Amino acid sequence: MAAFAFLLVFICTAFVSFVGSLQAGLVNVSVVRTALVRNRRAALWLAAGGSLPELLYAALAVSVGHKLVAYPAVSQHLDVAVGCVLAAAGIWHVATAKNIPAKLPQKTLLSFWQGFGLGMANPQLLPFWLGVFVFLNTTFALDSDWLRGAFVTGAACGAFLLLAGLAFFADRHRNTILAWFGNRALQAAVGWLLLGLGIWKLSGIFL
Repeated sequence: MAAFAFLLVFICTAFVSFVGSLQAGLVNVSVVRTALVRNRRAALWLAAGGSLPELLYAALAVSVGHKLVAYPAVSQHLDVAVGCVLAAAGIWHVATAKNIPAKLPQKTLLSFWQGFGLGMANPQLLPFWLGVFVFLNTTFALDSDWLRGAFVTGAACGAFLLLAGLAFFADRHRNTILAWFGNRALQAAVGWLLLGLGIWKLSGIFL
């Protein structure tokens, strides 16, 4: 019975993580770009690093979740931070597009830490996993370390499955995509996408 409960919580959390990672963000956009301009291996390393913060933020939501629920203003401040991070990343990508070399070095281990840094720079993960934890805790009563472990590991695994899928997809269709976008044009396109997401996020708060 305990094993079934663990598996159920794990699957539910992984599914939520998979779906939640579908929206365009720093990590998944970077995974696609890395698969296109470097290789699939580097993109998978970036995906592994990018999914690790999901585990850390999910664990943080478990440990301090009940305290943060009492402060809804925290969520709004984190939304502002998300918008600023996305906009700043977008501006950087656009500004440096002309300086990007035609071919990038194949540094796979560096991609892991790049993914980890991008994932940790997403303040939206904490309120997201806080909300998921509160919902699943109401549904399944996550009152044991066993079930909370299923929640935390499911968060990382679901995100990695989505990011790995993006890496394989981009790698398979590399020639088609790069026929439309060169490396520099792709860098600029990524920048404008992130900038647009940041402005959209901030406009939803202040307007």
